[in-house]
Amino acid sequence: MAHSIVKYRQPSQSVIHYNGSYHSDRYMGIIWYLNQYSPGLKISTITTVLQDDITTMKEEHRGKADFVIVVPATMTRTY
Repeated sequence: MAHSIVKYRQPSQSVIHYNGSYHSDRYMGIIWYLNQYSPGLKISTITTVLQDDITTMKEEHRGKADFVIVVPATMTRTY
């Protein structure tokens, strides 16, 4: 996937790529490959985490992405 993004992206073009957390949390997966194929590429990541208490983000979730959205563990999920 990262190879295709780099291959077809035009200079100065922005790309939005949606994927599951497995592919980008902690800047691994696709993000790691993007950095290998195109060093210096500006990349921002967003992830969602579930917690019982959403008032304070758990330490284990810090650093998973540039933006971490904390939602209630009871939130309806569709897999």
